[in-house]
Amino acid sequence: NNLVESCWVHHLGMNPEAHADGNQTRSGSNYVFRGNFMDMPVPESENGPGSPFNSNAASINQAKAGNISNMVFDRNWMNGGNYTIFITAKNGFTFNGCTVTNNRFGRDYRFGPLMTDGPLSNIHLSGNVWDDTGELMSING
Repeated sequence: NNLVESCWVHHLGMNPEAHADGNQTRSGSNYVFRGNFMDMPVPESENGPGSPFNSNAASINQAKAGNISNMVFDRNWMNGGNYTIFITAKNGFTFNGCTVTNNRFGRDYRFGPLMTDGPLSNIHLSGNVWDDTGELMSING
């Protein structure tokens, strides 16, 4: 049971060898990320000028050490990473229940704003918009 609220996550991955994540979850249940500002731009991006930091994700959530269930991302500002948010399951584990709603996304990522992979269930995506235009994103379900 974890609540991460009203945090500013930034300036991670300052070492040239870094592979920084704003948040990394490998197992557990009942996580809420609400009202945070997670800024993890990558050094070079097709969508922007890049930064001096080496980041992998604003939030990587990969059921790799155990199952993950009941995760919420609501009303955050999310930017950067190879993918901004990863929702994945590996090694025979499952990811059940993830809600990504009403977030604003920046465009300083390398591959995309969202990566989903593996045995996932009950994933809900709605109300997410691009920060620069306010337009609804194609990731919304």
